[in-house]
Amino acid sequence: MEGDKESCLGEEVAVLVYAVVSINYRFSDEAIVTAQIYDAKEAVRWLRQNASLYNIDSDRFGVWGDSSDGQLSALLGTSAGVLKV
Repeated sequence: MEGDKESCLGEEVAVLVYAVVSINYRFSDEAIVTAQIYDAKEAVRWLRQNASLYNIDSDRFGVWGDSSDGQLSALLGTSAGVLKV
């Protein structure tokens, strides 16, 4: 329902020469419950479309998180072709 997505827990991964992106998404007090997965999927689409700008391999993405971020990570991995923006 609330929180701050500003801090990224991936700093340890970033020092290993991986690109790390911490996305923001709408919380349930701002939008209906399914909005969060749409926001996360849109973030992945944006990253793929802009991968060459940031020297990112658009075919090799991973996601992780804890709490609601973990739930969104699981939904990203299991909703391919099901939820479209």
